[in-house]
Amino acid sequence: MPAGDVRHGWDFRSGDQAEWLRRLDAIRDVLTSDGRTLAQGALGWLWGRSDAFVPIPGFKTVAQVEENAGALQHGPLTSAQLDEIAAILSH
Repeated sequence: MPAGDVRHGWDFRSGDQAEWLRRLDAIRDVLTSDGRTLAQGALGWLWGRSDAFVPIPGFKTVAQVEENAGALQHGPLTSAQLDEIAAILSH
């Protein structure tokens, strides 16, 4: 993995890290399953968890602002999507 990646230096031969990567991929699939980008899926996950959550996403470029704003078109994740992510994390 590149030096800036949080997984840099991980020993992927370890069963625990390999399992977490599998889970990460599964969660990524859920977050992006309905045409959202990963960032939009993360915002949708927050909105789906509670009406009281008001995420304040970071950004460095106009493209990132547009991507974050695009999350509004999709709204919160569905209860089925939230349940699927919870099941992935509970294994």
